[in-house]
Amino acid sequence: MELIFEKRYKVAIIGSTGKVGEAIVNYLYDNTDWELMLFSSTYRSEKNDNGKHLIPIDYLDCNSLTNKFRLLHPDIIINTAAMTNVDAGETDRAGARSVNVDFVSCVCVCVCVCVC
Repeated sequence: MELIFEKRYKVAIIGSTGKVGEAIVNYLYDNTDWELMLFSSTYRSEKNDNGKHLIPIDYLDCNSLTNKFRLLHPDIIINTAAMTNVDAGETDRAGARSVNVDFVSCVCVCVCVCVC
């Protein structure tokens, strides 16, 4: 089912190479003509397996993310980045907090700085 919108949205998808992010990317590629900006911290090259351009991201660098949002001007930001491995989260609490809490705060600040 193709979605029809009056505007061609620019969508930033953070965590685009994870399971949830990849599902969203595939759905939007198949059903919209939106411009997708795919952010990933674990990219291995500039293109993923589907040939889609990936933008590297460092979850600890809020200024870099702000600069990228200012440059790209996304209309929609979808954050699917998370540390989901429960065992790893128990042994690396600081790492889990960094991605699951601090980075979410960073995204909110970036949006306020770029939009407000």
